[in-house]
Amino acid sequence: MTLRRRATATYLVEQYLPHATAAEAEPWVAALAEAAAAIAAAGAPVRSRCSVLVPDDDLCFHVLTAASPEAAVRAAEFCGITPERTIEATAWWPSGRTDH
Repeated sequence: MTLRRRATATYLVEQYLPHATAAEAEPWVAALAEAAAAIAAAGAPVRSRCSVLVPDDDLCFHVLTAASPEAAVRAAEFCGITPERTIEATAWWPSGRTDH
């Protein structure tokens, strides 16, 4: 596996979603993807990669790549998500994947 350096980093945006089901989290995931695309179109590199709902912990973790943690937070707040915290993370994308 080869790690590539990028101009962006990976961030986890933690969202509190008490007692949420996948159906209840899905609109947030879609809204974040749209917000990230809008911000990227305006010139700030940010992209929503995936989201992971952890219902037993009342949390949804949104994985974004962005030029800064502020850009990741901006995308979240643009669609109404209030991040509990935003932290830099390392992600390994599978070889051959074309959507990363």
